[in-house]
Amino acid sequence: MLPHSLENDPIFEAISPVTSVRLLDQYGAARSDSPPAISPKTLRSPISSYLVIDHPGPPPAAIFVLRRRDGMLGLGPLIEQRPIDERMRALLWTAALDWAYTQPCTAIQIFTEAGSPDAHCLESLGQRATTEVLALHRPVTADEAVPWLQSHDCRPLPLDQLRTDGTITSLIAETFEGTLDLPEALPWRDIRNLVDEWTTDSADQLPAEVWMTGPPERPFGLIVTRHRESVRLIEYMGIARDYRRQGWGRRLLETVVSETALHGDQGLEVHVDIRNTPALALYLGMEFRIQRRAWLAFQGHLANTQPTPSDPLLKTHDKQTPTTHGPDGGP
Repeated sequence: MLPHSLENDPIFEAISPVTSVRLLDQYGAARSDSPPAISPKTLRSPISSYLVIDHPGPPPAAIFVLRRRDGMLGLGPLIEQRPIDERMRALLWTAALDWAYTQPCTAIQIFTEAGSPDAHCLESLGQRATTEVLALHRPVTADEAVPWLQSHDCRPLPLDQLRTDGTITSLIAETFEGTLDLPEALPWRDIRNLVDEWTTDSADQLPAEVWMTGPPERPFGLIVTRHRESVRLIEYMGIARDYRRQGWGRRLLETVVSETALHGDQGLEVHVDIRNTPALALYLGMEFRIQRRAWLAFQGHLANTQPTPSDPLLKTHDKQTPTTHGPDGGP
């Protein structure tokens, strides 16, 4: 439950969590949750089904029309069930794309109307609209389903390697590229200060724990956590630009959730910049919920989970403590 003081907070309203993503076929939609905005012709289409994205309060926040043909997955248009603002629109599209990445298909087509709010939203999420009023997502093959993520394990990184390995420092710099709050490269001296802080044992915090993914000679993602009393805090998570929107952020986050359960920690928290919609979508999709202003806390079961592809990582900066996040697919 959210603290009462946050229930009417504009930040909470802007990022009201997606509570479920469910699939209805054309018959189920017609019998029960058929929205007035869907025409009878669409309901009778043998190739259409519907992706329903809920968030608190009826009716569902949005319904996406789905089409499958010749190995292609068509996503859209978005049918609004009630007025939504720009941030909620981005959150809904991100959740839908996150789901689409789990589906075996040769490509994903995103259907929008040229110049519409959805088209502008997709462009802000890195999807380029075409003159044919649809965007073609990068090809997704059946081999890129969940087992594909097993190709690189998430592994712990020794602190002495974090202190001395220039590859890791370069990776941190690379994962900041194109992030929301730091459009320019992070100064090298700031990276060294960040690493020095992570590897220092202070009175109230133990040194950081670091997991990374990718080949040993060329890692492309990492996540950093620290303990504060009995709670584990996510200090940084970043994915190199070429590997974003492929599920690696979720894979790293699932590793940390499992480690949190294994070590008996009482909680897992992260600070998120509310403007970073991909970050919010990733965390909300992983059962994090608002704990206090700009902070999310994990509300799921602290147990091992199975990896599924997801959206880009994110970058945030905590102004009270120098914690930072990088993107698993930034804007």
